Amino acid sequence: MKLGVALRPTVFTPKEIVKIVAALDNRAKVLTTVFIPDVAAGAEPIELSIASLAASKRLHVGSGVIRITEHDTEQLARRILTAQSVSDGRFILGVGTGAVGKDPATKINAMFGKLSELKDKILQRKSATMPKVYIATLRRGIARVSAGRCQLPMNEVHGLAPSQDWFMHSLQSRCIGAMQEPVDRDSSGVNLEPFLVRNSVPQHQSFDSYS
Repeated sequence: MKLGVALRPTVFTPKEIVKIVAALDNRAKVLTTVFIPDVAAGAEPIELSIASLAASKRLHVGSGVIRITEHDTEQLARRILTAQSVSDGRFILGVGTGAVGKDPATKINAMFGKLSELKDKILQRKSATMPKVYIATLRRGIARVSAGRCQLPMNEVHGLAPSQDWFMHSLQSRCIGAMQEPVDRDSSGVNLEPFLVRNSVPQHQSFDSYS
């Protein structure tokens, strides 16, 4: 079993997130991925991902998720290339449509169009690689289109709708068990108890890989 967690910039400060990622990188081997949500009142997720990736050696870190159609393609490509470079390819790009309004098809097509433009920009650079992309599918229609674009059957589009209690139980039993030490403080002095108490996962969120 592998786990990923979301560290919300509205719950943790940027410095706390970088310290937590560094601590989990060294100790919680069952964790493979950290997502940093894009929230209006919080720090910018890609820049914070770069800082977290620079402080770690194993974990994959990325946005969870950005509204990709709101970003300039050239600037986004440069930021992703920076993240890929400092992390040896451990950056993950989590994207979504944002509010779809009355015309979901247009928003979904715009998202995939932007992803194609981004991929072309990135692969123009010598030795550059496209990061792994996760698409937030909060509606079944988006999941269907994503599965079709990714050439996946619907039974491979996995939904994630855990309760916070389930998540906390899994995190504590798997991660703390893997640590084999008291949970409240690690060797670097980072207090992990607030992380276990304050972290949560949004309900009814699923991700589909896109390439």
